[in-house]
Amino acid sequence: MKTRLVSSSRALWIPRILFFLLAPIFFLTLTLSLLAFDPAYYLSMQKGIGYPVTEETRVLDYKLAQFLWNGNGPEDLTGFKEKEILHLYDIHNLLRLLVFATLVSGAVFLTSATLLGFWDQNFRRILKWSLVFTLSFYFLAGTMLYFFFDWLFLEFHLFTFANDYWVLGEDYLLYRLFPPEFFQASLFPFFALLIFFTLLFYLLALMASKKARTALRAS
Repeated sequence: MKTRLVSSSRALWIPRILFFLLAPIFFLTLTLSLLAFDPAYYLSMQKGIGYPVTEETRVLDYKLAQFLWNGNGPEDLTGFKEKEILHLYDIHNLLRLLVFATLVSGAVFLTSATLLGFWDQNFRRILKWSLVFTLSFYFLAGTMLYFFFDWLFLEFHLFTFANDYWVLGEDYLLYRLFPPEFFQASLFPFFALLIFFTLLFYLLALMASKKARTALRAS
C-alpha cells in the first residue's frame, strides 16, 4: 500500500503559516547570533572603518566575545569604565534572548519544514513563495536600514534599553571600538551571509523533499 501525500489545505495550514512567518525570523536571528559572538567579525569590521587594530585589540575583541557569551570575567575587560561594563551586561542579556529566539524559532521552523516536506504535495510551490516572501522581507529591511540607519539605530536603543548606559562618547573605549559606523558597515556582510544561509537551506530542503517523497511513494 503506497503512502499518500496530503493535499488538503486544512490538514497542513498551521505548519504552512509557521513555515512562512518563521523563515525570515529564524535566519535573521541565526545570522545575528553567529556574528554577535565572533571576535574575527569584530576585527574585520574595525579594520573596515579604519580603527587602528593592534594585538591588544585582538585580545580585547576575544574577551568581549567571551563576556557577551557567558557574562563572566568583567575584570578582564581592562580599559572600560563602569558605565560601559553595565551596558555590556545589558547587551549580554539581550543576546541571551536572541539565542533563545533562534533556538525556538529554529525548532518550530524546521519541524514545520519536515512535516511539509514529507506530507505536502505542494511543498515545492510553498518553498518558492516562502523564498520570495523571505527575500522580499530582507529587501525591505535592508532598504530601511540603508536609508534610515541613524534614526533606526537611535530608536532601537531607546526601545531596547531602559537606562542611559548606552549613551557613550568618544572618550569611552567601547564607543571607539564599536561606533555607529561599525554597525552601518556591517550591513552588507550581514545581509550577504543572511541570504547565503537562506538560499542554502531552501536548496537543501528541495533536494531532501524529493528524496523523501521518492521513498514514501516506494513504501
